[in-house]
Amino acid sequence: MPSAITDKLLQGSWPQDMSQAYQHADVIVFCAQERPPPDHVVPPGKRLFYIPYDDTHDLRVVPIVDLQKLAKRLAEEIHAGKRVLVTCAMGLNRSGLLTALTLGRAYGMSGEQAVQRVRDRRPGALRNGIFARLARDLIDGRR
Repeated sequence: MPSAITDKLLQGSWPQDMSQAYQHADVIVFCAQERPPPDHVVPPGKRLFYIPYDDTHDLRVVPIVDLQKLAKRLAEEIHAGKRVLVTCAMGLNRSGLLTALTLGRAYGMSGEQAVQRVRDRRPGALRNGIFARLARDLIDGRR
């Protein structure tokens, strides 16, 4: 079940039932190596973004520019009134990083505010200090 980080931004694990996921959100993001099934069809009026990265490897290989561009795009979707669901395998660190970046873009939160908000609203999220530090640094312009 996704967690409401704000009224327009949700975070959760890889959805087992895509039709149910689209009931929660207009935009779904996969932040993991997992992919939607090859026969998956995005319903009309909905969007699907896929940014594959693996949280078991060195984070220097994370597509940081791609994450920042996607966070900006998600902020635009939120400002247009869309509900966004950010997912990864467990719904904790990879999705937490993009969710925090989106909070910084969409709501003007500082890095610490965004990380704390994700942690408060999604128990267990961003407990990996490397992801939390990267989120803070990117939001606050230190990286």
